[in-house]
Amino acid sequence: MSADRLCLCGQLSTATCHSHSAPQLLTSSALTRELRSRYGYVRPKDTCCLSGAPLLSNPFVLFPCGHAMHANALIQHLVDHASKARVNIIETMQVKNYIYI
Repeated sequence: MSADRLCLCGQLSTATCHSHSAPQLLTSSALTRELRSRYGYVRPKDTCCLSGAPLLSNPFVLFPCGHAMHANALIQHLVDHASKARVNIIETMQVKNYIYI
């Protein structure tokens, strides 16, 4: 596993450890307010750290650590490495938020 993926996995597991559930983490109004005050920079030549495709070609997620990836690549990566119970949570969140891969 690459250093980028290890860092990402560590951050995702830390976020999971500090939340009661993934849906609660993503819908927290305090988190939403905090994220609105953050920003990051993306260059036209940046690529998705999971797929290697040009980042600006699809909707993407930019993490505070600087990792950037396409939303659909991130969802697929999580599904590929999650337990069945967590896959069910991810699928429920996708339907609720109209996010499809």
